[in-house]
Amino acid sequence: AVNSDDESKKETVTLYRRALEPDAKEEVVYETQGYAPSLYGFRAYGNDLYIRESGFAKANGEDMYSNIIKCNIHTKETKKIRENCYGYFVKIKDKMYIIDAEKNKIVQFSEDEEEEKEIYQIEDLEKLFITTLKTDGTYLYFYKEKEIEKDGKTDRKRTLQIIDTEGNLVDTLKNTDEFIGADNEYLFFKEYEVKYSEETGQEKRVEHIYYYKRSDIGSGDYSLRTEMKPE
Repeated sequence: AVNSDDESKKETVTLYRRALEPDAKEEVVYETQGYAPSLYGFRAYGNDLYIRESGFAKANGEDMYSNIIKCNIHTKETKKIRENCYGYFVKIKDKMYIIDAEKNKIVQFSEDEEEEKEIYQIEDLEKLFITTLKTDGTYLYFYKEKEIEKDGKTDRKRTLQIIDTEGNLVDTLKNTDEFIGADNEYLFFKEYEVKYSEETGQEKRVEHIYYYKRSDIGSGDYSLRTEMKPE
C-alpha cells in the first residue's frame, strides 16, 4: 500500500518568466507542490494570467484538486480565485464563467465574491454534456454533446451553442467541426478531410480552416462559408 502522507513523493512545478532580451535571466512567478502537480490551461486577460493548478493531496492518488490561480504579469502578484474547479473557464470584463462539469451547468461569478450565479443548465444529465467554453468578449460558445447508441457502438453528436452572458440562447450551429474561436468579425472552424493517395497507397488527413461572418449570428443562416487558403 502507498503511504498517503509520504512527503518524499511530493514534486514541485515552477512557472518562470524571462524577458526577450539577450542573456535575460529567468524569474520565478509561481510554484506549486504536491503529488503529480501540474500548471496548465493558461489564459491571458489584460495584465493578468490565469492558470489551472491541479494535483493530488495524497500520494495514493486520493483527494484530487484543481484551482484557478491569477497572476499579474508585471508585479508577479498571485491570488487563488477559485478552488475545486474542474471545468473550462473564460473571463468577460469583470466576470468569470465556468463549466460545472459535475452538475452540467455554466455559472458566473466575480473574483471578489464567493456567490455564483447559474446562467445555463442542461437538464438531461444522462445523455447531454457541455464541452469546451470560449468567448469573443461578448458571447459564450460551447458544445452540447449527445451520446447515441447505434449497432453496439457509442457515438457523440454535437451542436455549437451561442449564448449571451445572462444565459440567453442566441443561436445554434449544427456543426460537428472543431470550433477554433471568434473575434469581432468572424467565427473560425477547422475540419479534417481524409484523402487517399494512389501513389503511396496511404491515407492522408488534410486540414481545412474556414470561417463564417459574425454578423450572421442570430440569423440561423450559415450557408455561406469561406475557406482560408494559404497564399
